[in-house]
Amino acid sequence: MSLQNKQAALEQDYAMTLAEKETLEAKVTKLRPSSVDADLLEERMGHMLGFYKDDSLVVIEPKTHL
Repeated sequence: MSLQNKQAALEQDYAMTLAEKETLEAKVTKLRPSSVDADLLEERMGHMLGFYKDDSLVVIEPKTHL
């Protein structure tokens, strides 16, 4: 019984790790030079430089052409 519980816990950890990996891979893809997501880059820069706190909400509006 104990081995089954450990296996179930490890399988759950594995699933969570895979989901986190997929999320990180998607973010990395957006930061590659061929496909830079300017909004994501600006948001990360703000967090890294201390302009935004972790619980901040960043709203980026599209630029209007005059």
